[in-house]
Amino acid sequence: MDANPLALGEFTQRMSEFTEAQLSERVERAAAAGVTATAVHKRGRPTDVICEVAEELDVELIVVGSAGRTGVKRLVLGSVAESVAHRAPRPVLIARGKQSGAFGRVLWATDFGAPATKALAVARELATATADVEALYAWHYPAGSMGLAALGERTHAMTALREALTQGPQARGDALVAAEVAAGRPLRFSLRHGPAAEVVVEEAGTFGADLIAIGTYGSSGVRRLLLGSVASQIMRHAGCSVLVTHA
Repeated sequence: MDANPLALGEFTQRMSEFTEAQLSERVERAAAAGVTATAVHKRGRPTDVICEVAEELDVELIVVGSAGRTGVKRLVLGSVAESVAHRAPRPVLIARGKQSGAFGRVLWATDFGAPATKALAVARELATATADVEALYAWHYPAGSMGLAALGERTHAMTALREALTQGPQARGDALVAAEVAAGRPLRFSLRHGPAAEVVVEEAGTFGADLIAIGTYGSSGVRRLLLGSVASQIMRHAGCSVLVTHA
């Protein structure tokens, strides 16, 4: 509070000039790459401003960078990316990794809902025409069901439960693959057991994905908290870019 008002004014002016210079440089770099860009400089909380400008400009995609670090740096840098991905009603691409240009290996995490379906459509627009796309459905046993193991293999209880939990998703996955292939869009489908976020991040590493596509409902209540937490974990721990879409 003891700062000299004149010094603060000079600091603010210099910061504004620096920001404008940085924006101009990036517009020039975009033009050199064949991309028409317009610089926008507004004050306010980053998440609020990004979402507001996205609505004003009626954009089709919001792109934000995230280093994917842990600890304090992740909380500072990653919190903006996460907040935008959860709040913006537009598709959000969190850019991470060394990938440049169109994506070539896409892991699509699906629950067969509308947001996931939208995520696949947007991901295909961001990927190459010959991209290798894998659909992934993560399943798990209901809470308390592991006690069935105590009944022994003689009852085949766990086997029956596993079949009951996976037959439906497998059938829907097979039908989805057939429809995509018939439309000339190659797709593979796989079921994996385990917590959704862990399964997705692990499979992305094994698959060598350069993009993970996920959908989130962004609604209120428990459903949003559960689905949002999965999306947040994937955004935090994935080693590649993550595309998030909403219903």
